[in-house]
Amino acid sequence: MILHKQIIWLFCFLNFLNLHAQDINKSNASSVSKTDKKFLKFYFEAERYKVLEDYNQAVEFYQKCIETNPEEPSPYYQIGKIQLYVFNELDDAEYNINQAIFLSPEKEWLYYDLLTIYNFQNNLELQREIYEKLIDINQDKELYYFESIRILIDLKKYQEAHRFIKKTEKQFSASPDLFLLKKEIYIKQENLKEAEKIGKKLIEISTIFYPELAETYMYFSEYNKAEETYKKLLEIEPQNAQALVALYKIYVIKNKINSQEFYLSKIAPNPEVPVETKKTIFSELLMKNDFMKYKSFKKIVKSSLSIHPEEPIFHLILGDIYGKEKLYETAIKHYHSSLYSGLIKDDYIYNKLVQMYWQQEKYNDVLKTVDEAISRFPFNTEFYYYKGLSLLNQEKYLETIETLLKGKDFIFENERLISDFYSIIGDAYHKMENHSESDQAYIKALKHNPKNTLVLNNYSYYLSIRGDDLVKAEEMIIRCIQLTEEKPNASYIDTYAWVLYQLERYDLALYQIELALTLSPSSSVLLDHYGDILYKLGRKEQARREWEKAFQLDNKNSSLEKKINQSILNE
Repeated sequence: MILHKQIIWLFCFLNFLNLHAQDINKSNASSVSKTDKKFLKFYFEAERYKVLEDYNQAVEFYQKCIETNPEEPSPYYQIGKIQLYVFNELDDAEYNINQAIFLSPEKEWLYYDLLTIYNFQNNLELQREIYEKLIDINQDKELYYFESIRILIDLKKYQEAHRFIKKTEKQFSASPDLFLLKKEIYIKQENLKEAEKIGKKLIEISTIFYPELAETYMYFSEYNKAEETYKKLLEIEPQNAQALVALYKIYVIKNKINSQEFYLSKIAPNPEVPVETKKTIFSELLMKNDFMKYKSFKKIVKSSLSIHPEEPIFHLILGDIYGKEKLYETAIKHYHSSLYSGLIKDDYIYNKLVQMYWQQEKYNDVLKTVDEAISRFPFNTEFYYYKGLSLLNQEKYLETIETLLKGKDFIFENERLISDFYSIIGDAYHKMENHSESDQAYIKALKHNPKNTLVLNNYSYYLSIRGDDLVKAEEMIIRCIQLTEEKPNASYIDTYAWVLYQLERYDLALYQIELALTLSPSSSVLLDHYGDILYKLGRKEQARREWEKAFQLDNKNSSLEKKINQSILNE
């Protein structure tokens, strides 16, 4: 590596010697003076240290060069470059480069680093002054004129920019690039009429400038004219990506659904439309949940996926579509292909996967998914919730409780969710017949959310089954039913009926169970309870008929079968 640097340094130094020798020849020096030799020695060392990236030593030797010959511009320039690009000392760099320019004002390249400094400082005025000097040095370099115009536009000196454009046209003749600069000025001056004229002149030069005119119309919200212009462009170039995308956006503004859909169908399979543009369009539709308004949207996305098979955004959208159609297996495949996209947080996708596995009662898949999700999003409490539910369904009660207690610690300022966690903990303890812990969990659930109807119902029902604190059970279920008056729940009303049954208030229990059956007439549990209440009221034949109906719906229920047989024997 050092050898390589030394070769570079030697090449640079020999090049400098050649240039310096030319300067000596120009000054008609017959021989190299002692001062020149001393200067060259210091410059030699400075260049060597610079190649070795020892910039402090390099600057030190360049300074000795200046002390030896303060009229030579190169050391100033080299120090300025180090200060600019290595030490980021803009003020010092500006001073030294200006010193080099003062000593050798005719060298264009000395000004370029000064432009870099003024660009860092966003000093447009000084950049403009530099380009004026460069034009004085080299009037045939078109770039300097264009950069001057650009800076004048950025400075909002539009009249001066117009005058400079005319000067440039005289020097180099009119060109499309100058027309484009004129158009930009007119747009910034909010002058549609003149900007439109320029756009039409450009089209006369070449049809490739149709987008320039169309963009002008778009800027001034002249959507009808923009639409007409882009369609003319499509007549020439049917697959023009810019026109297709622009027309889609115009129809979004105009809220023309069928036209939006038509141009989406052209954009999606078009290889000329950049994939990033497609991703932006489809991401916006996804975020707004706005894509279902298109009848053929699934077909459109699939056509895009056919030429971009690895793009997660298209898989994500198809996952949502198939999910809404309840085609869960297909949706799940697309969701898996959409993970790690970066377009949307993967916790959203994990939630979708969990919900679909849950719908299919695939609790092992739920657990596998939530474990992966928790490993990536350990503070997302929803995943602990689903894991707890899945473990409960698998009768892994201790693991259920452990999971939910851990997840609960990550819940902040969400009383309802804490209540839901304690609700499932209560259910787990109930399944373990640990009624003391179960009751405590339900009490905590209601403390965090007194309107948790699921807890009010379950806690009331479990108390009634045990025959414990029936007054409290009645208070809770009445509260539960009051909270659900606008949308009555048959299960909650059944709980009320059963609490009344346990309190031996059979007439009221009968009224409630018959009300529940109007909401859910084919529930074996409700029919079973109906028979029990009728039996207590002495209506034994009718009770047996209700038990028989319940048994037809649940023919594995031995308790029902026993009650039916006993009632027959008692006749």
